Amino acid sequence: MTMNTKYFALLSIIVFGYCSVSSSAVLTDEDLERYKKGGTVIDNQTVQKKDHAAPKKSKNMDRQRWCDEGEKYRKQIAKAQEDIKQADRILEEQQSVFPITNKKIKSAQKKKLKAEKDLKEAQAKLDALEDKAHRNSVPPGWVRCQFDY
Repeated sequence: MTMNTKYFALLSIIVFGYCSVSSSAVLTDEDLERYKKGGTVIDNQTVQKKDHAAPKKSKNMDRQRWCDEGEKYRKQIAKAQEDIKQADRILEEQQSVFPITNKKIKSAQKKKLKAEKDLKEAQAKLDALEDKAHRNSVPPGWVRCQFDY
């Protein structure tokens, strides 16, 4: 035998001897079955862990939440559109009666500007909600209250 072979044989004996001494516990099929169940092993008994996960929300509740929030912004948009139409009607009436600007015309113009601002804000909120729903993998029909039952 060469010198390297002798060292390898000696090293193998040392490592094998160390491994057999250090690992006094041998796993059996029974141990594997116990560990498959999960939990913690105390005094050769498996103690199951309790799953304290939060209860999952009902899919219908989640659908309804998205629907309600979308409906809220759609109502704001509809109200703002109606306010714009009403302000336009008042402006036309006042301008036909009084071609020169007066307080009522200025008031109607302010109402129209406010309604246009409200419309833009409500539309931006609805768009943001739809974007948030998209990022959360929520079907777009849920925001529009269109469910597939």
